[in-house]
Amino acid sequence: MADLKTRLIQLLDLAQSFRQQLLADFSSDADQRSGTWEQWSLKDELAHVVAWQLNALARLAALIHAETVPDFSDYEKINRAIYDTNRDRTLADIAAEGDRVYADFVALIRSQPADDLAQPARFSDQEPRSFAEQIMGNGFEHPSVHYADYYRRRGDLAKATQLIEASVAAVADWPEQYGIARYNLACFYALSGQTELALSALREAVQLRPSLIEWSQQDTDLASLRAEPAYQALYQS
Repeated sequence: MADLKTRLIQLLDLAQSFRQQLLADFSSDADQRSGTWEQWSLKDELAHVVAWQLNALARLAALIHAETVPDFSDYEKINRAIYDTNRDRTLADIAAEGDRVYADFVALIRSQPADDLAQPARFSDQEPRSFAEQIMGNGFEHPSVHYADYYRRRGDLAKATQLIEASVAAVADWPEQYGIARYNLACFYALSGQTELALSALREAVQLRPSLIEWSQQDTDLASLRAEPAYQALYQS
């Protein structure tokens, strides 16, 4: 695997390429307008992704400067506020903000010693995850999941699958991140009715990241799997 700084920037670049392709594929007037809370347009989807990237950068900045870390745990309330706040913005404005956020992530990566990126944040006891994990979460994983899901909801399952599988393959040699990626893949397969693939991906994900077991039992994305004997067997001791 390439050195950590290079690898993180490569993954951010990949997420950027996914976003640019999404913008190229969906450029109708309807995609540029706000949708509804129940059915997001492309503008709503990108606004959500960018807002959580800004939240991640705010947390990282607070950790670096030994300040109180913002609390973003009430994600349902925050998601609604993001949607409402961005309703009157243009897609072009949100896309430009996404470019600025990408540049801020890259600048942050380049400014930090590699050891500080790789280890749990030694700046504060408020955050057990490493900087690399936090950057991966909102800089690569979260965007990739949303972009693939937008293709799926718009009826292009082939392109959705291609994107999500490419995002998983990109971290195949990074065991901890691969576990998260396989979990996201399981959710995607479950939502698209691909039960056997979902179960296989979920089985591998919880083996790689046992910390996902508890959440997987309540995650609504996996609701279609609950009655499957193979799903139930995953949680039998």
